[in-house]
Amino acid sequence: MGSFHNVGELFNTDISGGLPAVIVEMLIYADEDTIKLLPALPADWKTGSLHGALLKGNILVDELAWNKKEINFILTSSANKKISLEFPEAVRRIKLNGDKLSPGKIKKNKYLLQLNKAEKVSITLML
Repeated sequence: MGSFHNVGELFNTDISGGLPAVIVEMLIYADEDTIKLLPALPADWKTGSLHGALLKGNILVDELAWNKKEINFILTSSANKKISLEFPEAVRRIKLNGDKLSPGKIKKNKYLLQLNKAEKVSITLML
């Protein structure tokens, strides 16, 4: 990537504002009623974490952390809403606030999740 401007006189808002947004959407993409976890995770990023990202639909990602065995995340919504949660691959088990969910509730790497206003939801996906 090249930059052809006078760096001493100009603050490059495109790369300063645009690149972090691209990275966030690689890790957790959202629209009003869907959240996709790790939709474009680079193969070299075996482990990592993200904290404090505000998604479309006013859902705060308090924490997103992943490794080869599991994905952990904590969300807080500003309103009561149902969202479709989409996973990057098949999951063996899901824990919602520490409790295991029935595998029958997971359909084709998707789970319908109820978010309540200002209530933190902790989710662990065992891969």
